[in-house]
Amino acid sequence: MKVGPSSLYAAGFTLLVVGIVLVALGGAGSGSSTSVGAVVFLGPVPLVFGSGPGAGSVALTALAIGAVMVVLIYLSILLSRKTAQP
Repeated sequence: MKVGPSSLYAAGFTLLVVGIVLVALGGAGSGSSTSVGAVVFLGPVPLVFGSGPGAGSVALTALAIGAVMVVLIYLSILLSRKTAQP
């Protein structure tokens, strides 16, 4: 079975939507205080924002995860270029 880029994009988008819905449902069902934090990368500039009592630690965790993802993508590109060259 061959998997094309369009099916991978569709799977990624579906997982993203499911994750957002699960987070929203989890926050709406609890009566306790909830902290939210996120990091959005605009090119090389990270925008960090959050809300709630533990927003700082949640935002720092999101920033660390985002940084690891950027490094992994960079390493993946480097390895694919090395294997593509004869």
